[in-house]
Amino acid sequence: MDNKSSRPLLLVGLIITLICFIVLTISSLYGIYATIIIGDLSNSLNDAGLNSAVAILAISFGLILIFTVLGIIFSSIALSRTRLPQEEFNRKRGMITTTIVFAIIIAVLEIFGLLSEFNLFNLIFTIVLIVAVVLMIIGRNKKVKSLQENQDNQNNINNQNYFNN
Repeated sequence: MDNKSSRPLLLVGLIITLICFIVLTISSLYGIYATIIIGDLSNSLNDAGLNSAVAILAISFGLILIFTVLGIIFSSIALSRTRLPQEEFNRKRGMITTTIVFAIIIAVLEIFGLLSEFNLFNLIFTIVLIVAVVLMIIGRNKKVKSLQENQDNQNNINNQNYFNN
């Protein structure tokens, strides 16, 4: 077997996910900043409804910020694992699975955002994240299938050699 394996679909999916996570992190920071400004306004107006809306916004932006920052960390680590030899890749693919899970969580949060208010930004990033997740899943599982086939072929060859001797 070759020393390094190429996983272009996985690599593209991870890069797209990383870019989405970075953009969504910046967007969340901007949203938190805007929420703080609105919160100051709502405190001066003493409006309970506005205070509740500000709290919900802050929690929403905070959740997205936490998941995107963790997603950036996990996808950065997973990027380095795309060129590992197949056996080592199979042992260390948990980080890739974690990145996929975080991308799905962010996509679900973006879908909830779309249900409350349609936003083209959310729609685009939801579609892009879904495409990236599909690419990552295909890229991650593609080599595992071929490795199992290679092991089955090797077992068949070993069995034939055993019976021929």
